[in-house]
Amino acid sequence: MERRLATIMALDVVGYSAKMGVCEARTLAQLSFLKRLIEDRIANGGGRMFATAGDGFLLEFSSPVCAVQTGFQIQRYLQNAEDDETKGLELRIGIHLADVVVDGDNLLGDGVNIAARIEGAAEPGAVLVSQAVFDQVKRTAQLSFEDLGEHALKNISDPLRLFKVVREMGNHSYISGNLDNVSVSRSKKINAQSLVVLPFKNLSGDPEQDYFSDGFTEDLITELSRFRDILVVSRNTSFALKEQDLDVGRMGLTNRYSTGGLDFRQRELLSS
Repeated sequence: MERRLATIMALDVVGYSAKMGVCEARTLAQLSFLKRLIEDRIANGGGRMFATAGDGFLLEFSSPVCAVQTGFQIQRYLQNAEDDETKGLELRIGIHLADVVVDGDNLLGDGVNIAARIEGAAEPGAVLVSQAVFDQVKRTAQLSFEDLGEHALKNISDPLRLFKVVREMGNHSYISGNLDNVSVSRSKKINAQSLVVLPFKNLSGDPEQDYFSDGFTEDLITELSRFRDILVVSRNTSFALKEQDLDVGRMGLTNRYSTGGLDFRQRELLSS
């Protein structure tokens, strides 16, 4: 019996039966479009579709990061698209990392069942991941997550701790690494409760130990970004400031900017 470690994504169309009852032709056309969309996205993420059942799809990824990013991209596309092919189309997505049984092109086992149960626990439009997936992606997926606590899933013996993908961490960033070229969103004012985690310095004298200080910085950014009331500047921006001779006092000052003819105060954009 062949086995391998795999990231399993389960997707299901919300309200499929009701949609079929209203208009079969339109629902089937939407389902066909959805399948093409999924196949396109998973091709870019290094995944494959190994099973379908009506309005449900099962996908395999070798990388948990690619799986979560792909799931988020699919949901974001459906939420932002306005064409008739996607109007009213919603998905639930669940992702789990587990050892699975290989049966030709198919995958079997408890891990596949758990992914399907996680999908069933998701709200329409949401991506839920298990603790096993979260532990692998929290530092590198550039996404922020909400801890939903432990859930008892149907026919799964042990409760699972689930996490919901909330948003891209990059969306938190209103500045570039160049402090002389601060770019501000035209439609949003800067949250007064904003901060940037400056990269920690490796004081050991051994450059090969940089990954310790960098990893601590990334973990701190990830954990702080889980607080909804705090706007955390993204990892990319933080690390763009690495090794720069920064005037922290200057970074915390209140500055005045003008964007698109609209003046506003940018208060404490950066603090440490």
